[in-house]
Amino acid sequence: MLSARKRDRVPRPKLRAALAGLQENVINPHDHARINEIIYDAFSGYVHGAYPHIMELFGGNPPQYHMAGMLGASRIQEWQRQLIHYAYRGVLGAWYVAKRLGEDGIAADIFSLRNDMELRYPQLAANPNDLLKDVKKKARK
Repeated sequence: MLSARKRDRVPRPKLRAALAGLQENVINPHDHARINEIIYDAFSGYVHGAYPHIMELFGGNPPQYHMAGMLGASRIQEWQRQLIHYAYRGVLGAWYVAKRLGEDGIAADIFSLRNDMELRYPQLAANPNDLLKDVKKKARK
């Protein structure tokens, strides 16, 4: 607060475009950037305390906020499935950074971790273009 110096920040759209433009991506850059934007928007409410996300902790009889979570809630299994995807995106993010920095050895180690995750969790190895086609098809209906 005592510093008047502005911090250099890369705008989020520029960062998304840089990641989407990596030659290793198997989907087109526009779709890649859009997917990252959607994921960010979906999880941002949990990080920044948006009203609908906060209200997921409200319920019961008598109604109250369950700040320690809600055991047995219907969304627990949904979020347990989502957790591996979150970790996987973190690994991919680290791999992208290592690639952009030219750290080929580190990138290879991270890519090996990615492969191990895909072997253990086959849903991670699905072809992203096939998944994207299905999503676009459903959106048109």
